[in-house]
Amino acid sequence: MPIDQKAWTDYAELAQRKRVLEHELREVRAQMNTTQEPLLDHLAEQGVRSIKLDDGSSVYIHRAVYVGAKDTDYDRACTAFADAGLGEFVLRRFNTNTVSAWYREATAEGSSIPRALEDVLDVNERITLRVRSS
Repeated sequence: MPIDQKAWTDYAELAQRKRVLEHELREVRAQMNTTQEPLLDHLAEQGVRSIKLDDGSSVYIHRAVYVGAKDTDYDRACTAFADAGLGEFVLRRFNTNTVSAWYREATAEGSSIPRALEDVLDVNERITLRVRSS
């Protein structure tokens, strides 16, 4: 079934709009990051965790904690977890991005994946459209 020119143009316009919105989002995030520190300082000075705005919304302090291996020494950290009786935090995994890159390279060169991996890897290919601006 033929697709008219308008469908292609609409898709290209949506892709362009997406690029513009992503650029705008990066700018908004940068502005928020610049503004955030003095606002956090003000809340700390006032000894409060939130402030109510005239429109009824609230700006509040949110604490998020992220823990990783010191000096990215995962082997040492995994050993320490096991030694501390916390071995359930240690998972045996592989990096899917690295394996995907290996798979793309191997298949592009005409190689097949080792037979032992055929039954344990789920390979999904996603075909999408991209738009290159003129």
